[in-house]
Amino acid sequence: LNAKLQNGVFEFKDFQLTEKGQDTVLISIPSFAVQGISADVATQEIVVDQVKTADARIVSWIAPDGTLNLQSLFIPDAEKSKTEKKPGSTEPKPAESSPWYATIHKIEADNWGATIEDRTLPEPVRFTVDDLMVRIENLANKKNSTAKIDLALQIKEVGTVKVDGSAGIDPLSADLKVFADKFVLKSFQPYVDTAVNAGIASGTASSQGRILYQSKDNTPHIKLEDGVFELNNLQVTEKGKDKVLISIPSFAVQGVRADV
Repeated sequence: LNAKLQNGVFEFKDFQLTEKGQDTVLISIPSFAVQGISADVATQEIVVDQVKTADARIVSWIAPDGTLNLQSLFIPDAEKSKTEKKPGSTEPKPAESSPWYATIHKIEADNWGATIEDRTLPEPVRFTVDDLMVRIENLANKKNSTAKIDLALQIKEVGTVKVDGSAGIDPLSADLKVFADKFVLKSFQPYVDTAVNAGIASGTASSQGRILYQSKDNTPHIKLEDGVFELNNLQVTEKGKDKVLISIPSFAVQGVRADV
């Protein structure tokens, strides 16, 4: 069979996903477009010029047992997916086939947002992500190919995160610079409550570093280079009281290196 597809376009609008029998919209995607699709059966290759989406919203939570609610929507029950095998039965091995290669020249996601609630704590914590922006260039599953990645997001009343660098699929690898700026420590008080009888009156934390990831022989290799961690205006009190027990105007650790 010799067949080609050229200048293909796929679009959908106003997509909304709910849990069966419920009214709460868990995923809302007003616009999603895949443009410039080409495929060639003879060379077993798919190329996409651009994937573009904007203004999506996701509502999710971590249940008290530690599972993510979206798992029930996309991951089938492990027990149901198991097939019973008769003793002594064997399955024929599938014939080896040449792989298909895919390349996406540009992926753009603008103004995505998410609300995530952690219900594993006695006092649930809710985080709201705003202004999520993602840019990916030349994403491909060809051997040793790398994609350029640029990501930024704002966590409401907590801080900002930025990531830029490169990543590859075959082999799985990443070389990323990660920046977390001015995280408000008081936002994490419910996590502190589970460990110590202390209250965070004020303080911010910032960090940055270069993260290197590489998979060798199915074993992940992770490194941190040029790590920096900073605390500013930290004040700790006894829980429920105003008297400041610990006050640290500034604290910085620089040149951190770690090799997992």
